[in-house]
Amino acid sequence: MDALPRTESRRVAALCLPATLENAHRVRACCTGLLAAWGVPAGDALVVLAELLANAAEHGGEEMAVRLCHRADRLEVEVVDTGSSGRPLPAAPGPAARGGVEAWGDVEGLRGRGLPMVSVLSERFVLRRGSDGSTRALALVRTGAARRIPSPDRGLTLVGA
Repeated sequence: MDALPRTESRRVAALCLPATLENAHRVRACCTGLLAAWGVPAGDALVVLAELLANAAEHGGEEMAVRLCHRADRLEVEVVDTGSSGRPLPAAPGPAARGGVEAWGDVEGLRGRGLPMVSVLSERFVLRRGSDGSTRALALVRTGAARRIPSPDRGLTLVGA
């Protein structure tokens, strides 16, 4: 008798809640425990999750949905919001403090670095804007021992209106 093919294990957690900064903090704390229970190193995954939650809470309308899916050595982090008054884009590249090298955001400013940071920490990052104003952010984060070293020319992919 032939053995059945081995299937890759998959763990999924999802929830929908009002889009507030307080709830973003609560979800991050809850996911810290969840990832620990799954045996997943939290590091980059929690930074990515926190940035996407903060964007949804600050710019994304009334509700946000969060989904985590862990398979093998990768974690999908997905955050969807219900609509926004503005497109969540990183700050425009500007000259860095030295040498005229291009850098994201204003070196003196405090904002506009979240999405480029998510892009660097993720193996893949896609932002989709729905015709209804909603935003879907999906990041694939490597959680295993072999971690990719990001290249400085990596950008994020923007899809939609």
